[in-house]
Amino acid sequence: MKRLSIPASALALVVLCVSAARAAGLTASEQSVIDQANSSIQALEVDRLALQRKAHLTEKGCLNRFVSAACLEEVRQSYFTEEREIDLKIEEQRLVIRRTEADARRRDREQRAADMKAGRS
Repeated sequence: MKRLSIPASALALVVLCVSAARAAGLTASEQSVIDQANSSIQALEVDRLALQRKAHLTEKGCLNRFVSAACLEEVRQSYFTEEREIDLKIEEQRLVIRRTEADARRRDREQRAADMKAGRS
């Protein structure tokens, strides 16, 4: 099985989210919220790649030192902290998407129930 790169997997996630969102019967404003959240996720993935490059270069600088253990530990701790912050921001955006889609599904269910009730009366 071929593994997707981070940008490719982010794009696949966006396509999946957009196609699922359209199936839920979203309003224009809900679709706008989802599109904005997906754009934020893509930007955060780009930030993650930049962070990885920065950490790699800093680690290289540490390895050029005679005693590099403390420097490497500091770089790694900083990297993991910043990466966790990015992960949390991504999760917040995914939560926005899930809530928006759930609201649309709830609205659709209520509409179907009202239509059925009106049809039976």
